[in-house]
Amino acid sequence: MSTQEILKKLRKARRLTGKEVAEGCGMSYNVYQMYESGQRNLGVPALCKLADYYNTSVDYLLGRPVPPPPTLEEMLERFDLSDTERKFFALYVKIERRYRDSLVEAIETAAEKPDSRCVVVYLPVSEAKVSAGTGVYVADYNTWEKLPFIDTGAHDLDGCYVLCIKGDSMEPKFFDGDHIIVDPEQIPEEGEIGIFVIGDEGFVKMLERGCLHSLNSKYDDIPLTEDTRSCGKVLGTIAPAEYA
Repeated sequence: MSTQEILKKLRKARRLTGKEVAEGCGMSYNVYQMYESGQRNLGVPALCKLADYYNTSVDYLLGRPVPPPPTLEEMLERFDLSDTERKFFALYVKIERRYRDSLVEAIETAAEKPDSRCVVVYLPVSEAKVSAGTGVYVADYNTWEKLPFIDTGAHDLDGCYVLCIKGDSMEPKFFDGDHIIVDPEQIPEEGEIGIFVIGDEGFVKMLERGCLHSLNSKYDDIPLTEDTRSCGKVLGTIAPAEYA
């Protein structure tokens, strides 16, 4: 089996996209695509990054007779887990990497509380994307629909709504395309992240003294004005139920 075939096999076995692998290895998506398609030869640095990422050896990636690394399902067979814990881990395998951190707390809770939930819930979602950049015009958006998401039990979702992030100003905490949970009953305090509206523009930012702060240093802070209003505190991310 060629190195290109091995890379594709490893990626598909873990239900990853090429973009996720590229990000995990610190390389561009286009370069990874060329590696996997055989359009570009893998050098030693790239081989080492991929071997570390998959927790395997360079020999295995080169097609030498080395046993493949165990899948998560195979590793789970070595542990005495409850049905709830297995359910969380099975979901962890399928879910996009950007949503996995939100499951860790739920997995830990499941170990202590066998009756922990991992169910599908329907939450109100705005068709407007909230900006993690310089602002998104929101005045014309007033249509909300309820869409399915995975409730891991990590947050109390009663009364919450969901927004989709547009932009990169809140990286590395939140990324473009992330779905975030917002509790409109909680007002963000200094050092906390919330949803803020200035005029007709909506933002997801950290509240600091006198300004709205971006975690990405390439963005300037936005001064608070009398028109700035809070629309709730951001609790974290939530995964669409398509992964359930």
